Amino acid sequence: MSLAGKKVVVVGGSSGIGLATAELARQEGADVVVASRNAQRLKAAADNIGATDIAADVTSDESVVDLFRKCGPVDHVVVRSCARGLSRRWPWMTFARPWKANFGAPGVLRVRPTSVPGVRSRL
Repeated sequence: MSLAGKKVVVVGGSSGIGLATAELARQEGADVVVASRNAQRLKAAADNIGATDIAADVTSDESVVDLFRKCGPVDHVVVRSCARGLSRRWPWMTFARPWKANFGAPGVLRVRPTSVPGVRSRL
């Protein structure tokens, strides 16, 4: 599948697997939008790979709606957000936050319905 000329949004695209995915999509000719909560790290990552950066927090309905309003219709959406837990006192939090961001209602379930109308308009 060619990504040339396609718009790809990578949520969680400021580092790790999300950034690697965004970089590969750019190398394949896609117009890439990377989104993440950390605006400073996001800008550096986007500048490094030639992508557009839009700060967004998948735990906020308003933020997700704003993300897709700003980037317009898209062809592909990748959700790779990973809100890291940093608690030593409550080790279960280390897993709870990434799980919630990637699989729970605040993450994928917010991004999917918000992005679908834009994806459908490109079909």
